[in-house]
Amino acid sequence: MPVYIKSFAAAIAAMLFLNAALAQHYHKGDYIVTTNRDTVHGILQKGFFGGAVKLRKADSVLVYSSNEIEAYYSGEKNALYKRRKLPGSLMQFVECAERGKINVFIQHTSSGSYSPGAGGAAGMYGSYPGADNIFLEKEEGALVQVVKVRSFKKTKFEKELFLSLVEDIPGIKEMFLENEKHDAADICYYIHEYNLKAAGGKN
Repeated sequence: MPVYIKSFAAAIAAMLFLNAALAQHYHKGDYIVTTNRDTVHGILQKGFFGGAVKLRKADSVLVYSSNEIEAYYSGEKNALYKRRKLPGSLMQFVECAERGKINVFIQHTSSGSYSPGAGGAAGMYGSYPGADNIFLEKEEGALVQVVKVRSFKKTKFEKELFLSLVEDIPGIKEMFLENEKHDAADICYYIHEYNLKAAGGKN
């Protein structure tokens, strides 16, 4: 077989492989939401260098500054990240683990974790393995911290503050007081039940 035919065949094979890989990644559901409320699907590029977010599409790579993005979803991590200003910190993208009347935001501080900066700010690396800072948002943009990492795996839980946020929905406070656990999964469960009842749903 002539060399040029082999090269052409190799190029076609590489293109088919790339398209298959892109289709697989699209199935994962990566997307960004711009500040204009447009949703753009593609493949999130790792790195987020210089506050920029790259999204690979089938025929191009789109680059957005973090100021142009309201949120992004990582299919690989099955997680939504929204741009928020945490108390005493810069604007950044934080995982939104539960959404509804109350949103739950989790700032992971596991070793090696990285949160890209927003608004041109530098990203943040976690330094305390195995613990999470947890924030609740009952009014958009007004985050209150209910779990704070103190050192290593030790955390401080703002019990009274948490209870004051959920006491308007019957049963949630009592649910918490039955076990008083406040890991990220527990907080998300309480707030999920809160949001379900607030929306008129049934358990």
